[in-house]
Order: sequence, then C-alpha cells, then structure tokens
Amino acid sequence: GRSVQSIGLGALKVGAVAAGVAMTALAFGIRSAVKEASKMENFQVAFTAITGSASEAADMLSYFRAESERTGISVGAMAQSVTKLMANGMDAELAKKMTRSLLDVAGTLGMSEQNASLLGTALAQVKAKGVASMEELRQQIAEKGVPIFEVLAQKMGVTTGELIKMVSQGKVSADVVMEAFANLEGPLE
Repeated sequence: GRSVQSIGLGALKVGAVAAGVAMTALAFGIRSAVKEASKMENFQVAFTAITGSASEAADMLSYFRAESERTGISVGAMAQSVTKLMANGMDAELAKKMTRSLLDVAGTLGMSEQNASLLGTALAQVKAKGVASMEELRQQIAEKGVPIFEVLAQKMGVTTGELIKMVSQGKVSADVVMEAFANLEGPLE
C-alpha cells in the first residue's frame, strides 16, 4: 500500500493545482471586470459628450443595464448602436425607444448578440445618410428577418413595390424608418 506520506503529498499536489486554477480564474475575472468597467467609463464619457449632461449619460447607462438584464444582450452592444444613433442627431428618448424595439425584434427573431448589434449599425447608417437605401433596408435589415419593407409600406400607405421605387429615388427619409422601427409591435410576419 501507499504510505500516508505519499497520500498526503498527492493531496497537497492536487490542492496546489486547484489553487492555481482558482487564482487563474480569479485573475481572469478581475481582468474582465476591469475591462468592463473601462468600457462603461468610455460609454459614460461618450454619452456625456453627446448629450451634454453627465446626469443624462448616467440615466442612459442605467437604462442599458436594465435592458441588459431583461434581454441578456450586453450593455456594450446596446451602447455602441445607440452612440451611433445619437451621434447622428437622435435624441435620448427616441434612442431608448429604438434600443427597446431593436432588442425586442432581436429577441423575437432569435438573433445573436452580434446580429442585434449589426442591426443597430444598419439603422445608424440609415440615420447618418438621412434617407433609406436599398443597401441597408434589403441587405442589412431585411436579411436578418425584419419585415422592414412591409412595415414601411404599411406606415406610408403604399404597396411594397411603390415603396421600393420610392427608396430607389431617395424619397424615404431616415426619420420615417426610425419611427417605423421604434414603433414595431406584435409578431413580425
């Protein structure tokens, strides 16, 4: 049989390995927490610059934290999209409404966090251009399963074909797209 001493030495080795694994996990956790805190500080600075108010920036981040808990989408993914929208002139309240709608659409369609973020980027691009284009509507929004053409056609009281012609002529403003998206409700069909 094995001696008590060799059993004790083996247990000590296992304990040392476990302690090493725990320390590595702790270091990784601390590094992740520091990285996340740094991101939040960067978003706080960005929102303060965009809104002109530290208080409004803090309110936005609180809102994102609550939405993150509700949906499981990271605060960072939401904040990046909203920063782009607000940098292109969207006010804070509409940006919050857009975020909620975007997250609800992403959840309804079972989008990954990455696709939800890309959807936010596509909407920010529409906002930046000032008009809807087929590139964003078809290739970046509709391809993710969002029935954007049907929603816009219904909102504008035209057929889908008429809408597509209007978009190609630059006659559909970004504000119409933003309002339609912000007000999406119910099942997406």
